[in-house]
Amino acid sequence: MADRYLQSLPGESEGIILVTRQYWLRMVNAILLEVILTIVILVGVTFGLTLSPLAAIGYVLLICPVGRGLYEDFTWRAAASNTP
Repeated sequence: MADRYLQSLPGESEGIILVTRQYWLRMVNAILLEVILTIVILVGVTFGLTLSPLAAIGYVLLICPVGRGLYEDFTWRAAASNTP
């Protein structure tokens, strides 16, 4: 979709000279919260295991931040691979 929009912008005798990739800090900014949440959950559940073996169920909470981080990574890589 973005490529079609980009191709529609120039006039008849104009062309695209430079197409850049997304900056990697955008991805780091997007997944920073997920990394912090993952570390907090890992530490909390690991310490919770000393109190009760049922605390291992807390590892299920990792699905959300890890899944979201992977989604952001795949989205960033897909946008980066669409640039020539």
